[in-house]
Amino acid sequence: MDAKDLRNVALLGHSGSGKTSLGEAALFTTKATTRMGTISDGNTVSDFEPEEVKRGSSIQTALLSIVDADAKINFLDTPGYDDFLGEVVSALRVVEGAVLVLAAPSGVDVGTERSWNMCEAAGIPRMFVVNKMDRENANFARNVSDIQASFGRQCIPFQVPLGDAQEFKGVVSIINPPADIPAEIADEVAAARDRLIEAAAESDDDLADRYLSGEQLSVDEVISGVRTAVLAGELVPILATSSAPEAIGVEEFLETTRSFLPSPVDGKKARLLKAQKLRNTRSTLPPRWRLSSSRPPQTHSSESSPFSGFIRDRSRATPRPGTAPKSRQNASGSCTCRRARTKRM
Repeated sequence: MDAKDLRNVALLGHSGSGKTSLGEAALFTTKATTRMGTISDGNTVSDFEPEEVKRGSSIQTALLSIVDADAKINFLDTPGYDDFLGEVVSALRVVEGAVLVLAAPSGVDVGTERSWNMCEAAGIPRMFVVNKMDRENANFARNVSDIQASFGRQCIPFQVPLGDAQEFKGVVSIINPPADIPAEIADEVAAARDRLIEAAAESDDDLADRYLSGEQLSVDEVISGVRTAVLAGELVPILATSSAPEAIGVEEFLETTRSFLPSPVDGKKARLLKAQKLRNTRSTLPPRWRLSSSRPPQTHSSESSPFSGFIRDRSRATPRPGTAPKSRQNASGSCTCRRARTKRM
């Protein structure tokens, strides 16, 4: 397979946003599997470890490889919990693109902001997928406003959903809209397409001149301009899906991934996430989740110990309630260790 037909993409987002379910739906849609597993049943392809089945969430990065329309897409399903942040860092070193998944009922979460910051630090093109559009309180327009308020106006919807929540039944493409657009969303599609064409024209001076002169741009020219803007990070697509149980919008999601995210030929080498940048990705976390930079490291006080710098110094530890500290001295009178004896009640 030619490298230009390959896509290496990380699935990022807050825990519970539906990354694993989206990957499972992609496998089923492309007939890589004969049935779609679920988190509740514990039979998804990427969450195969017993601990993941027990938790109902990912604890390690898993590879999901699919073939779609002569293109191969390698999805890396990453954990959403901050405890497994190292898995996300490792995944971002080997991909050219990223998909930020968020749950439609809850919108932008802490994990969404962290994922965006990490993609910015690594210089990786990305797109948003508003998943779980069939759930109660799901609203695509509200999520688009939330995304644009959090990350900027360069985030633009590439689709208009047909209904919200329980009424969600499909999506209409803005890139290449069908001839029979439902009347209730015709104005919305037209306005979104004008904004998209304007963004595409901004990425190319020739297209910009033709657009400003009133000339109609062809579909291929729009796609080319949009792809250039996405690869440069000047445009971030927003899609809508319902990955489980009916996989609505997943086929369109795969088409957008194939058409607009970079291949190894297009992509730039991901920048290393330096320690300072990694700390910055945690800046949006609640205070109780942040790393303390003022607290000195707890190390062993003995310079002769081979584990010096790795073992916590217990000489300053406060005894637990119901215990009393006990010291032991050697022949020279120096203290070699401390232990706590439980008082007999």
